[in-house]
Amino acid sequence: MIPDPRTGTPAPLDPASPAMGERIVEAWRRGALVLPLGEDDTTPLRLPGLHKSALPPSLSGQARVSLAGVGERFAAWRVTPQENAPVIVRIAHVAPEELHQDLGHEIAALTLIPPEAGPDPIAVHDDAATSPLGHPCVVTTEIPGVAAAPEAWTGAHLRSHARLLARLHAVPAPGRGPVSFGEDPWAAVPVDPQALLPEVEAEVESWRARHGALLAEHGLEPFLEAALARVAGIEDQIAQ
Repeated sequence: MIPDPRTGTPAPLDPASPAMGERIVEAWRRGALVLPLGEDDTTPLRLPGLHKSALPPSLSGQARVSLAGVGERFAAWRVTPQENAPVIVRIAHVAPEELHQDLGHEIAALTLIPPEAGPDPIAVHDDAATSPLGHPCVVTTEIPGVAAAPEAWTGAHLRSHARLLARLHAVPAPGRGPVSFGEDPWAAVPVDPQALLPEVEAEVESWRARHGALLAEHGLEPFLEAALARVAGIEDQIAQ
């Protein structure tokens, strides 16, 4: 780490940097990525709920890492251990308040999705102060595939993506909101009707503010307007 001149404390590593790759290798070797221990060295992580001494060899030890891709909010690293299949470590590269939700809620939601509709959850580190990587991150199984360039996407890709999204949203729920761990995963979901349009409008404005040049380069503004119009047209149905 490079010291922060304002505080004198080490600054967090760039989530997509080679140095972060080295840190992932070391954290995996120690088993800290999957089951970090508490300050007393005996407290296990709540997920998956095993003490470090019970770790199978496939969840620690030697591994190779490679940067799988960098998205709007996360850098994804592929960790290939000597035993077992690769896993994906997603590291937030934005401030916590810029994430759509707490990473604990995201991992909890993954426990409820249909089989093969997404990755299986392995671990979550939602606090940068206690994360072995210095950033909030999640560990999941790998979904095979490649990060395709925008020009490589075809109609078939888009249709397949739409079908997958439909499966992800087919899980019955009492409303829209965060999913929680425990016996009642819907405990934090608001019971009152919710408006979707303001959320979509805020997200679109965020894209325009952060990626205005990219949107203009690829002529994407009409798609954003069409999406807003579509959501506005079904707002009454969603709010019921």
